[in-house]
Amino acid sequence: RAGDPRLRLREDDATRARDLLDRLAAALDALAALDDGAPHPLAVLAAAHRAALLALAAEDDDVASIAPDDPVLAFLDSLAAAPDHRLTATLAEYPALFEALAGTATVGVPVPRGARVAILGQLEARFQTADLVVLAGLEEGTWPASIAADPWLNRTMRRDFGLPQPEWRIGLAAHDFVSLSGARRVVFAHAEKVAGVPTVASRWLQRLEAVLGSDRTAGLRAVGDRYLALARRLDRPAAIRPAPRPMPVPPAPLRPKRLSVTEIETLLRDPYSIYARHVLRLYPLDPLDAAPGAADKGTLLHGALDAFAAAYPEALPDDIAAFVAARAEEGLKAFAAFPDLVALWRPRIARVAEWFARFERERRAGVAAVLSERSGRLDIPLGEIVFTLTGRADRIDRLKDGAYAVLDYKTGVPAGIKQVLAGLAPQLPLEAAMLARGAFADIPRGAEVSEIAYVRISGGRPAGEFRPIPPDGGTVADLADEAIDQLTGVLARLIAGDAPFASLVSPQFASRYGEYDHLARIREWAGSGEGGA
Repeated sequence: RAGDPRLRLREDDATRARDLLDRLAAALDALAALDDGAPHPLAVLAAAHRAALLALAAEDDDVASIAPDDPVLAFLDSLAAAPDHRLTATLAEYPALFEALAGTATVGVPVPRGARVAILGQLEARFQTADLVVLAGLEEGTWPASIAADPWLNRTMRRDFGLPQPEWRIGLAAHDFVSLSGARRVVFAHAEKVAGVPTVASRWLQRLEAVLGSDRTAGLRAVGDRYLALARRLDRPAAIRPAPRPMPVPPAPLRPKRLSVTEIETLLRDPYSIYARHVLRLYPLDPLDAAPGAADKGTLLHGALDAFAAAYPEALPDDIAAFVAARAEEGLKAFAAFPDLVALWRPRIARVAEWFARFERERRAGVAAVLSERSGRLDIPLGEIVFTLTGRADRIDRLKDGAYAVLDYKTGVPAGIKQVLAGLAPQLPLEAAMLARGAFADIPRGAEVSEIAYVRISGGRPAGEFRPIPPDGGTVADLADEAIDQLTGVLARLIAGDAPFASLVSPQFASRYGEYDHLARIREWAGSGEGGA
């Protein structure tokens, strides 16, 4: 697509990217040389893993930047030297196996010389002496840790085998607590909330409070409150001034002169996002190695329905569902690396195909021809400049009475009727206005648009839904004219005028967060009531 940031890469950028890929391939050669599908002994996998790790960490002079005594290398050496080769795994299974084995290894963290503070676990702290000991994490489930049920051995079986009961770890943790509590100065600390969830104080704190009594406990808490107050003062700014709502005013030559119908909703709701994308040219990048999501499934379904309309614009085949499912199945091949996702999507696609077959048979009774994925552009004069509105209609039906209908496929939740009529979701009315003004090829100027509608294709329950947008006391043409008039007024202020590109001017009914909300620092000013947000 035209907005894809990769299209702006220069040739030297591509050269550096290819060089990086070549270097990565060379570094991972030890692992890549192993057969993908065959099982390999753990020692072989660990040796290849070690070689790849050293290659990745190598500096320009081929001297490894990992210390020889690095604990990771030592752990891989122990796996590579394991005499028992009966444990095997494929390359796909090895990451989970390595993670499980590494989780059982203990790595000591050396304390730097001269350090005045050390953060230690219970085992390391047993052998240390300190002037001040802070016992943190005193919540139930943390210290002592929760006891997980043994899925293999019950209590009787553990006793018969001579194995300790699960509670022995609680006794060991209690021993550590009592030992560390004997330091000269001790601070008992626990969090009132963890990840926003209230916690329960450790049973040992509760026991101490019961033994000491309420008066002595209150005195100890008062000492702790003093330290808490000092910590809060360190974080408290001298003055709290809420950030103002961003109001950038770019010069006229930098204001965008071309937007798509889908971007117009953003322009109406959040002009700052248009400023960030089209003036500052800041483009969000997809996460690296991100798993496919709802957008990919939507693209796949759009492609299947578009292929069907292109193949059968007028007459229908005998088996509509089979055609749509087959085209979608071809698209699923691109996601072969995610079999669990394909297994989840496939039944939803089948339900969409069945629903679409029923919908299409009923729909085509009044349709003469279907035009799919049609691009159009409309020039809007704004004084001395001309603004270009572009759009790509998912589907345009030429009805048998000579009028047209504009349909938009949605795999998510489409905008509500009230939002469309209020002008907050103007995509369909604007596409209708473009069609009537001759913006789409093969459709004459002045054509009548008698219907606009969303076609939701989720594959859930129900698998699909046809949602027409009924005009409120008028016609679709009236709604389209109102959308163009509203857009022209906004463009006169923001594109041809000098109005600021304010942040979140119409956030009501917004169904998602904007891609530039963090740059607008909305959390800093929205709660202050600034600008009425």
